[in-house]
Amino acid sequence: MKLRNIFLMALPLVAAVSSCTRHAGEPAKRSLLLNNETNVDTEGYLFFKLAHEKAVYEVQLAKYVQSVGASAATKNLASKISDLYGEMIPELETLASAFHVVLPDPGIPGFSMPHHFATDSLTGFNNEAYTAHVQHEQGAILEHFNRVSRNTSKTLKAYANEKLPAVKEVFALAGGHEEHGAHH
Repeated sequence: MKLRNIFLMALPLVAAVSSCTRHAGEPAKRSLLLNNETNVDTEGYLFFKLAHEKAVYEVQLAKYVQSVGASAATKNLASKISDLYGEMIPELETLASAFHVVLPDPGIPGFSMPHHFATDSLTGFNNEAYTAHVQHEQGAILEHFNRVSRNTSKTLKAYANEKLPAVKEVFALAGGHEEHGAHH
């Protein structure tokens, strides 16, 4: 009976230890992706992850908008987004690598078209929903750029201050209004 109890107590320990080892054929890079050691503070880390994720998604959505029956104003907005963030994505990836932040994040799901933007043979593309989406997302991106523009890292601060006017322009083009004096 005691031998059985010892075996039952040791079984979870063996399972836990064996799950922590690297198995044959598993890439060594996996351990790097799970490592949280970066050369940037939490604010900078969140900036990289969120700004990059939103930029990638917005560029893919903008390309879709340009290929459907959206209005000229909506296509113009999508073009501005595609130009701005299409240029910014590789810059963010290069800058993030200098701070040891892995971009693109391997856990980000692929692009999927939101159902409320879908083209319908009766109503066409929902321009208002897209504009509202852009305004909301640009507001979030703008908030991250504003925060990083005051970061302790001179590199991040300089990058954010360089890109901030273009982000504000796209936000205003989508109908967004900045609240002056508001601190988040």
